[in-house]
Amino acid sequence: MNAPWAALAGRAFSGAAGIFVAKLATAAAAGHLTVRLGNALIDRLAPAPGRAGAGGRGRTLRGVSKSLLRFVVDALVVLVMLDMLGIETRTLLAGAGVVGIVVGLGAQNLFRDLVAGFVVLYDDQFNIGDHIATAGVEGTVEEMGLTTVKVRDFDGGLHFVRYSTIDRVTNYCRGAVRVRVDVPVDCRESPERVIGALARACGRVGTRLGETDPGASVLGVSEIKGNRAVYTVVAKAEPGTQWVLEREIRKAVVESLQESNIRFPEVCVRPVGDEVEDGESPGRVGGSGGP
Repeated sequence: MNAPWAALAGRAFSGAAGIFVAKLATAAAAGHLTVRLGNALIDRLAPAPGRAGAGGRGRTLRGVSKSLLRFVVDALVVLVMLDMLGIETRTLLAGAGVVGIVVGLGAQNLFRDLVAGFVVLYDDQFNIGDHIATAGVEGTVEEMGLTTVKVRDFDGGLHFVRYSTIDRVTNYCRGAVRVRVDVPVDCRESPERVIGALARACGRVGTRLGETDPGASVLGVSEIKGNRAVYTVVAKAEPGTQWVLEREIRKAVVESLQESNIRFPEVCVRPVGDEVEDGESPGRVGGSGGP
């Protein structure tokens, strides 16, 4: 007689357990579906990339909004599952006030990051895709979360920067960027010849880039040190193109100076222990002649 009752009880228990597991799975699936629907809605409501700067700002708003949505939905799903397990969530939430004080004392940095992240987003200091320098790191913003921003540097390293550590931001993607190229030349060369060669280099850059006026100009002699005179070339570039323009200017400058037979300053080497300022001629070293 005990065997049939045991089998019946086993089936009833397995049936109840199956229903319970199904409820938990339903709650998890509902949370997952809510996140997916919310993400789709966020993608539709985010700023369209048609306006200048709206593309990066739209990606930023989408990333932060999706992170916040996932955090809220996951918290609600956990509360629902706890209620299914028979744990009184109201008592748990009521006791969270006292626990929250204790936890808050040890999580002050977390709240600072949250508040600082909101300020960064509200002030539109930078967006995903911008090239910035902040907190000792320079690179491209790849992702903005609730508490940290991910910045990828030129070498490929990914830096996680907490918002609360950001006290200054240099954004290289807001407005025209100034490009400066310093050209050291032998001090004995005629300034008129050097400036003429540099001016031809600026025009050559415009031809290569397909622009009638690249905006490059020669400021003249900006420094004299030892046996070298430094000439400065400046230009303006659109955000993100300044490095290409700078490389083209350097290439055109070298070609133009070589065509004009204009000499670069000589590099002087002394034995270890002797010091000489950069670009200065040491005269005679070890019996060998020098300029």
